[in-house]
Amino acid sequence: MTYIERPNENDILLGRGGKNNQWTGNDGLRTMAQSRCIEYQTAQKRAKSEISRELVQGVHNLDPPGRYLRKCSNTKGSIRWEVATDKVAREKTSQVLRD
Repeated sequence: MTYIERPNENDILLGRGGKNNQWTGNDGLRTMAQSRCIEYQTAQKRAKSEISRELVQGVHNLDPPGRYLRKCSNTKGSIRWEVATDKVAREKTSQVLRD
């Protein structure tokens, strides 16, 4: 697993809460998702998966590259972030598209 000490502005912070929702990267993902929302809602299952995949790739292609991060604690009690799998990234992106 890969751990990150500090997220960059293009990272997507997973989990609930105001800080995650207000994070710049999360705002960017919502903007990207809004541009594909109608297409996603009218698409068949396979096309929906492709749209999610394309948005995840779009986040990875940003400068600096965006990552999907899940908060975790290390043994010293400080906060660090775990890079989520592509599957989790697609699931979370699909959730944003449905909202």
